[in-house]
Amino acid sequence: MMRLALDGLTSTSIQPLRWGLLLGGCSILLAVGLSVWALYRHLIVGQTVSGWTSLMVVVLFFSSMQLILMGLMGEYIGKIFLQVRGRPGNIVMENNGTDPGGTYTAPDRHSWVQRNNQREKKSRNPKNRSAGSLHPNETWHPP
Repeated sequence: MMRLALDGLTSTSIQPLRWGLLLGGCSILLAVGLSVWALYRHLIVGQTVSGWTSLMVVVLFFSSMQLILMGLMGEYIGKIFLQVRGRPGNIVMENNGTDPGGTYTAPDRHSWVQRNNQREKKSRNPKNRSAGSLHPNETWHPP
């Protein structure tokens, strides 16, 4: 059941991938704050072990950079995922008559049937027929 819930969360949205980028941004702010605190403890108070401050600053900086880069890769992968799904970018909910391409009125069925019958009559006339317009049961003979 948990797997189904996780699939439902991750298969319809790229929001969890964006959370990685947000987490990376928050962690870099936290890393800057903790680095300032570690430098304060080392330079002003002087109550740190030798090497601890430099180790903390480097680890905090690089772990934050890893989270940000993973978030950026997640954004790219999410955009690829959205493109591969092939869904339209926009869904028209209501047409208020301001269609930039003009309006299209579909012909009624009766006029379509008449045009189709005219085409069939024209294609049956041997004078108007080419090799590509043969019916399936006919064979083409050169003139």
